[in-house]
Amino acid sequence: AFIPINDRWMIQLAAVPSVFSDLKATQHAFRMMGRGLVFYRWSQELQLAGGFVYLDRQDIKALPAAGFIWSPSDDVKLDIMFPRPRIGYRYTHNEERERWVYATGELGGGSWAFQRTNGTDDVVTYNDLQLLLGIENKTPAGLSWQFEAGYVFNRRLEYLSTPGEIDYPSTAVLRVILSY
Repeated sequence: AFIPINDRWMIQLAAVPSVFSDLKATQHAFRMMGRGLVFYRWSQELQLAGGFVYLDRQDIKALPAAGFIWSPSDDVKLDIMFPRPRIGYRYTHNEERERWVYATGELGGGSWAFQRTNGTDDVVTYNDLQLLLGIENKTPAGLSWQFEAGYVFNRRLEYLSTPGEIDYPSTAVLRVILSY
């Protein structure tokens, strides 16, 4: 929900009830994620923001969210918000679509409940950091898409039932995102 307070202040609230499971495990499968942000429009080009992102993961329950969104022109947008900054450039547009190129960073991973082969429930948490380059095709009245490629590092896996972490080497990622 976007809730305007006045012409300068706005609140954004989101709640995302989810089940992260192999559909066999029941303990720790339900997660309630969400965010609460307050935006202040400093000028037509600059907004300041702060609040929190609730991840409900085993390793990270919540993170502060803070930063700014600066649009010096219709074709440039710097969304410098922790925990997911993004810098974008719109290289073409018409009445039907916009195309953007962008660079972004992301805290990846999550926690999933699963049932081990011996029948006991457990939770695995995967964590990584991602640096991505992307192309986005925004279509206001239809299917939009994004294509991202990037570098993934600081990868680790933890099990709730077993102390310690398993580290993995850095890798690459390719991702396609479709939205309507």
